[in-house]
Amino acid sequence: MNKLQLQTKIFLGTASGVLIARSVTYSDTWILLPIGIAVWWAGTHKRQLSDYLFFSFSLSIAFWFARINWVTLVGIDAYIALAFLMSIIYGSFGYLMYKVRNLPLPFISYGLIFISMEALTDYFPFGGFPWGKLAYDSADAPWANLMPYGSSPLVTAAVLIIAALMIPSLGFVLQKAFAASIVFVIAIAAFSLFLQDLDKRDIKSAGKIELALIQG
Repeated sequence: MNKLQLQTKIFLGTASGVLIARSVTYSDTWILLPIGIAVWWAGTHKRQLSDYLFFSFSLSIAFWFARINWVTLVGIDAYIALAFLMSIIYGSFGYLMYKVRNLPLPFISYGLIFISMEALTDYFPFGGFPWGKLAYDSADAPWANLMPYGSSPLVTAAVLIIAALMIPSLGFVLQKAFAASIVFVIAIAAFSLFLQDLDKRDIKSAGKIELALIQG
């Protein structure tokens, strides 16, 4: 497969990062999360190492500079340094994606890498900086209902599953195989409805606890 043009990699990667970051700003734009991931994975899949790296770093830089703009209240230098540090952590996983691209069911491997990346930020840097987790941007999304059952990794997995289903759906549309595309659209809709229905189920109370939360 031919390499992507440099400007194409940077544009698509940046667009993906902006889509994911925008879902943080507006609570009703959670659908942008799987779309951003789908663009990322579809744009790099089965390509050259440079495609994975440029795309992933462009996404990471766009996402983190938008995601933690509140750090400017501390200082512009701290904001730039932290955004670049987190971009290096997230962007470097493009290399791992490249290494597993030829494994069976590579999107599962991509998903495991992404979840591992989020788990890493629970401990590094600064003893933990998990601000970029997809679960924290999904309060109003159907997959947020998975939080009681498997915490943030399960919520992230649901987002990644929907993203992975979007890729062949769009691919079949581009090939004018609309019947095949509809199968994936139905799968996405059925999965989303299942997740939406979770909040209607009764959850038995096991007691009461009192919490004191401090942010900052």
